[in-house]
Amino acid sequence: MTDPDPGPDLSAEQLALAAVRLAAAAAPGRPSGLAPADLAAFWRGASRPSPATPREGLLVYAVLYQIGDDTHGNTVTAQQVCDTLCFYGLPHFARRSGADGPPGTPGGPAARSHGPSGDA
Repeated sequence: MTDPDPGPDLSAEQLALAAVRLAAAAAPGRPSGLAPADLAAFWRGASRPSPATPREGLLVYAVLYQIGDDTHGNTVTAQQVCDTLCFYGLPHFARRSGADGPPGTPGGPAARSHGPSGDA
C-alpha cells in the first residue's frame, strides 16, 4: 500500500509538475498506475530539479484548475493529482490549455483566455 500523502513539503504545483513530467515520460495517452508515492519519489530523485517550462506551466495550471473545478475546494492532494491526470490524460490538458500549439508558442487562444496571467 502506498502512502497517500507524499508529505507536507510539496506544494500543489510541485505535485502537478511531477505528475505532468512522469506522464510525459510515459506512453502517450492516459498514464496508468500513477500513484502519490511516484510524485514524492520523483522529487527525491531530482538533485537539481529544473523549473517548469512554459508548456509545463500551462499543463500544471490546467490540471490544478480541473481539480478545483471538480472538487470546488481550495486544497489539492497527491491522490487527486494522480486520479485527475489518469482520468483525463495529458493530451486533454494540452488541448485545453493550448500547450499543444505550434512549436515555439507557449499557448494558443485557450491559454490566453483561460490560463494564468503572465504565462500566456
